Amino acid sequence: TGAIPAEYGNIEGGVINQITKIGGNQFSGSLRWDATNPGWNAEAPMQARSALTNGELDGRSLSLGGPIIKDHLWFFASYYDQHPTHLYDFSGDQFPPAVSTVITPENDYRHEVKLTFSPNTGNTFTASYNNSSDSYLRNVNGAGEMVALSPFVTKGEFGGLSWSSILSDSMTLFLRGGYKKQTFGSTASPSV
Repeated sequence: TGAIPAEYGNIEGGVINQITKIGGNQFSGSLRWDATNPGWNAEAPMQARSALTNGELDGRSLSLGGPIIKDHLWFFASYYDQHPTHLYDFSGDQFPPAVSTVITPENDYRHEVKLTFSPNTGNTFTASYNNSSDSYLRNVNGAGEMVALSPFVTKGEFGGLSWSSILSDSMTLFLRGGYKKQTFGSTASPSV
């Protein structure tokens, strides 16, 4: 099974297990905004600001969790969006090469909602849903010409249900099911 537990099948590669937050008996949350700009960077001695290659970033996140019914039903929700810019230098097919820099934006959005229900101390039911969308122009095959910039979009939607139960001091039960709808690849009209 390629050093991966047999429950995942005969595959080569990796398995990622993601455990998301759940709400609790107290409301909690976070709000964050990140912004960067090459104009805010310090310059090294004898370095022109135009030589700095990093792009701008504008990212926001919000999360909130808490009780719906104390000790039994909790919620957690989060929102994240990020809008970095990517810089590409193209020399084109001119001789001598004339380098031009192209700045392309990216739009990355993610949302998640999770409900956790515990009717008693031995049983927990969880329902979760998340989706994401990312669109940008990418440099196909690392080619050195602007025509190599290709619209690229990824979208994902994931949902899941689970039930965990303590059957006895030495036996537990865990059932899990879900769905995944995912698309990725080039498109004629990205939302960048």
